[in-house]
Amino acid sequence: MRSTRPSRKRAAAAVVIDDLQWCDADSFEWLHSLFRLPSAEHILVLGTARAEEIGRDHRLTRLLGDLRQAGQALEIPLSALNSEETAALALQVAGAGIVADDLGDLYRATKGNRCSWWRACVPG
Repeated sequence: MRSTRPSRKRAAAAVVIDDLQWCDADSFEWLHSLFRLPSAEHILVLGTARAEEIGRDHRLTRLLGDLRQAGQALEIPLSALNSEETAALALQVAGAGIVADDLGDLYRATKGNRCSWWRACVPG
């Protein structure tokens, strides 16, 4: 026999926040509150930040410290691409439409920064 009671399962949710280093105080306060909710275990927050723009006193540093202590943070540092990796990725995305001189220019312009690279290569 099937139950007619509503299911107690909660739907999962994902929140993506790019450039966390630029968030204001209210945004960090909201994130602190979000992670304290009982339903937080059903929410994935994926954030990006440029480590070189975050100091010891930055709000993101404090938030990450709190989340680490609570076992709620997983950080995946990404280093810059070298010139060979930049060329390989550009060829994968642009295919045969890119020439060797453009690959060198792309690396010099982006310094291997993944975000800058993506903005330089992908229209829109």
